[in-house]
Amino acid sequence: MKLNWSKLSSLEKLQFYKMSTEDRYKYMLLIQKGSPYGWGKESPETADCSGAVCLAIMAGIGKGIRTTANGLYHEIFTEAPNGIDVAFYQTKKPQKHGNRTVPDGHIVHVAGFVDKGVVLNMTPPKAKIQSIESFTNYGDRYGFKVIIRGASMSQLRKHDGILMSGIDQVIDDLFKE
Repeated sequence: MKLNWSKLSSLEKLQFYKMSTEDRYKYMLLIQKGSPYGWGKESPETADCSGAVCLAIMAGIGKGIRTTANGLYHEIFTEAPNGIDVAFYQTKKPQKHGNRTVPDGHIVHVAGFVDKGVVLNMTPPKAKIQSIESFTNYGDRYGFKVIIRGASMSQLRKHDGILMSGIDQVIDDLFKE
């Protein structure tokens, strides 16, 4: 017996549209598991940490936002955890990050929650599912404070000009055989 990928893809697309906003957000994070890290990218095939979260926001909420982890912290994830959640690394002191030095209190990384206590962590070489405990322990070892926040729907509404009217095309492309 062979798997009919075309029918499976159609069924998956129907199921996706039946999901809640929160479930679509988490689904889009989950399908990125194992994808290679790609700095400055935001696609299911390759993304960086903020790109993975921005893609999940686009799929779950329909808002086309592309910003850094620091931008997500200051502009989008400004509320208490609410189901569309992330964990941030914040510097505890000025430190080297890539080819620059960032100040104390700067957000340098983000990971999206896929379930209670579990995040998708998009880091080189590829995205992995990780417990928040492991994520926090790593952050502690390297001088980061972990901050957990939920998405602000009022902040997302401010991005009305960037509403993804083409989300159907993105989803079609995602589920095509």
